[in-house]
Amino acid sequence: HLAGTVTKNTTQFSAQNILTCYYSANIDHVMDAVPDILRNVDRLHSIPCVAVQGGKDRITPIDTALELKARWPALELRVPTKAGHSMYDPAITHEIVQATDRFVSK
Repeated sequence: HLAGTVTKNTTQFSAQNILTCYYSANIDHVMDAVPDILRNVDRLHSIPCVAVQGGKDRITPIDTALELKARWPALELRVPTKAGHSMYDPAITHEIVQATDRFVSK
């Protein structure tokens, strides 16, 4: 696990760098967990959630987000159709900020 290799001097790395490294190193484990998450999604129904999925994401297929939405009807799925995978894509950033602002105002 990446957590075992991170030193106390992690301020030079952004959260994005650390997450990217973790998921790249553990992609098999992460992908193996997807069926378990979908199988147990009923445990999440009471938790408000907004998921943002780029419509042109070539890394994470939209099928997964659509399946999650089908199993978790209360989930709000936002799909900027021209956006890819990056949270730095302006359309995805916009959706994330809007969702965050709505949660803060509740």
